Order: sequence, then C-alpha cells, then structure tokens
Amino acid sequence: MVNFASIVASLALATAVSATLSPTDPGPTTVWSPGKQYPILWIDDNVAPLVTAAWKKMTIDFMTGDNLNQVQLTTVATGVDASKVSSYTWTCPTVSPPSQIYFFRFSAGDGTNFAWTTRFTITGIDGVSTVPPPNTTQPDGQKIGWGIGAISSSVAPSGSVASSATASGSVAVASSTAASSAPASGPTPANATSGSAANAIDSASTPNTIPTVAVKPNSAGRVAIGVSSFVCAVVLAMLMV
Repeated sequence: MVNFASIVASLALATAVSATLSPTDPGPTTVWSPGKQYPILWIDDNVAPLVTAAWKKMTIDFMTGDNLNQVQLTTVATGVDASKVSSYTWTCPTVSPPSQIYFFRFSAGDGTNFAWTTRFTITGIDGVSTVPPPNTTQPDGQKIGWGIGAISSSVAPSGSVASSATASGSVAVASSTAASSAPASGPTPANATSGSAANAIDSASTPNTIPTVAVKPNSAGRVAIGVSSFVCAVVLAMLMV
C-alpha cells in the first residue's frame, strides 16, 4: 500500500528546477529608494523552455517573506511579453521595514514556470535609512536573511515596459495593493522591527501568503521551476505500485 506521506515527499524531491527566464536586476547589492523609478531586467538563458515559447504573458509580482512561505505584496504587471521586451520600469514604493527583504517573482502564462530575483534593499523615505533583516536563518536552516515587509498605501507605484523591440498586445500595469506588516497566515518574524525604523502603515490590507517547495530567492542566484507534467508522472507511477 502506498504511503501518502511518501508520495508528498517524493513530489517535493521530484520538483524540477530549470532555468528559463533569468532575472538580472535588481540583485543582492541593489538599493532602491521610495518614489524613484528603477528597471526590472531579465534575459533568456537559452535553457528550454525558451522565453520565446513560454513567457509571452508574464506576470511580475513584488514579494517578501521567507523562501518557503513567500508573501505577495502587490502585482507589478501582467501580460508582459518577455519574448519581445527585456525590462520593466517600476516606481519603488514606500515599505516597512526598510531592509533587504524584498524580491520579484516572475510567472509565465502557462502557470508552470517561475523565476525570482535575489532579495534586494529598499531604504526608508529619506533614501538612506535601513535596518538588518529581522531574521538571519531560513525555516530550512539556510543562513539567508529574510523578513515580512509591507507597502505603505500612501503612494501607488506605477510602471511601464521599456525595450527597443515593440511588444504586441497590451501590458496591464497593476496599481499598488497595500499590505499589513504581519499577514493573517504564514510566518511572523521572530525579531520584528519596532520603533522609528518600522514606519506606520496606512489603511493596509492582508497580503497573500504563497507557500513554495524548494524554490527560493537568495543572495547567490536565481531559479525557475517547471513541474506540472513531471509531478503528474511521479504520482501515477507511485499509485500503480
């Protein structure tokens, strides 16, 4: 008889990690300041599935949280044809706390391929002040700093596609969705920032907590996943045992 826990464990191990779209900016040393516009950049690393095949309706999300419980703060853009454009300009929002705990997630229109930037720093509204990540260790034991941040609702970030190539179709620029500093579900930083470093959040709403399996933005690289067909094959094989 097949043990359900074994199936779940096998699915986690079977998660295929394969680079397709490779984010190049922001990176681990990047520092953004609220109210300024910055480019979000990516390239095709020429590993199947190619960007030209799978990334014609890309969504970009602004994220925070730990590696296994990522929290979506807002959708930056939808419908981006990454096969024709290689950058997206976005106005940096005001966040709390100002720290190296933010990153972007890219998802292909097929729903099976994802990529992440590394965590980067957003300063306070003065363009200078920052605090260390509230946590220094990931839930799986990796020594990678993280925290749960939030977007102030006082400023709505905007963005635009920028490329030498002309994109077909339209790109939806998503308005900012404010998020509270502590989500209703998911992890809460063990050492939450307090005092003046943690700016007040205006009329915030609850962010979406998104659990992931062995896929993690970090200070050393970027990854993408493509899992649906492979996972289904593993499940069927195990159920037939």
